[in-house]
Amino acid sequence: MALAPGNDADLVVLDLAATPLLSWRIPFCESIEDVLAVLMMLGDDRLVAATYAGGRLVHRR
Repeated sequence: MALAPGNDADLVVLDLAATPLLSWRIPFCESIEDVLAVLMMLGDDRLVAATYAGGRLVHRR
């Protein structure tokens, strides 16, 4: 599988600066594990910038 033109995909685009607290905290992350932990602890529905289903945009904030 590949993310390429012509392929279908279900994706969620996250806004790492969705809240002031996230904007402040994310730059201190040193690994993807740190970023994921911060998103799990501090993220909420404002984190989702866009959602694609079957390769088509179905939601945009």
